[in-house]
Amino acid sequence: MPQGYYIDYFWEGFAAVQEGGLQRPEKGGKRGYVNSLGELGILCKYDEAEWFHDGLAKMGKDGREFFIDQKGKIAFYCEFDETKDFGSGLAAARDGKKWGFLDKSGKIAIPFLYDEVGDAWFLGKFCRARIGEKWGVIDKNGVLVIPFKFDTVDCPNENGYAVVQNGGKYGFADKNGEIVPCEYDFLQEDEGVLIAQKGEKQGLISTYGKTLTPLAYDDIENFSEGLALAEKDGKIGFLDTGGGITVAFEYGGASEFNGGFAPVQKDGRWFVIDKNGEILAPKAF
Repeated sequence: MPQGYYIDYFWEGFAAVQEGGLQRPEKGGKRGYVNSLGELGILCKYDEAEWFHDGLAKMGKDGREFFIDQKGKIAFYCEFDETKDFGSGLAAARDGKKWGFLDKSGKIAIPFLYDEVGDAWFLGKFCRARIGEKWGVIDKNGVLVIPFKFDTVDCPNENGYAVVQNGGKYGFADKNGEIVPCEYDFLQEDEGVLIAQKGEKQGLISTYGKTLTPLAYDDIENFSEGLALAEKDGKIGFLDTGGGITVAFEYGGASEFNGGFAPVQKDGRWFVIDKNGEILAPKAF
């Protein structure tokens, strides 16, 4: 690599470089890209150069923005008011006040219908979007996955279901609307199960709205290896994803399962148990 260039972070095998020394110059200094071999793969002739995403990078030169591929060939010019980086084959773009999505040739893939869109495609296929004051979820064809009925929408799961919120209360929704009504103070999906809370008590609900446990627990932590550490009336045990008690609530302390084992504490002494609650270490510590 020739001397006299500032080198940015590598991303997708390329790092943006700028003429002008060891630190990024505030003004001037044309930009290009160096590859992982240290070769100047794309000459420094641009005013702006951003990271590559999905094989394309947004550039600026002579007052115009455009995308190039990793060979330096122009893919398309940005003809809209704002265009974001690519992700999962699409780039969000704004035309006036409305947002839509472009494909890698710069053609409109999803029409400009939305007042705001999310920054990422979850699992490569779902994106949050807002119309008016309400949020929903669309897929890469612009098909509605969760209707625009909610104040907030969390990251959808692989089926397109998501935790949603209205009026400060949480529920769970799919393309038809609420599966679990927005009546909970806290709701989190973990390993295909919903940890729900009302007031000070927590319980488990299936993603289809079935009650798996009553809201009777003081705390339920995230699942690890299919089991969740939970607390009830000052004692700790473990629940499975069906809501069953696999380790009785008889311990004063415990940590999550790792490699099939978990440390637990009873009467000031520590033991090691398996997922059936059997004590494996013959001696307590």
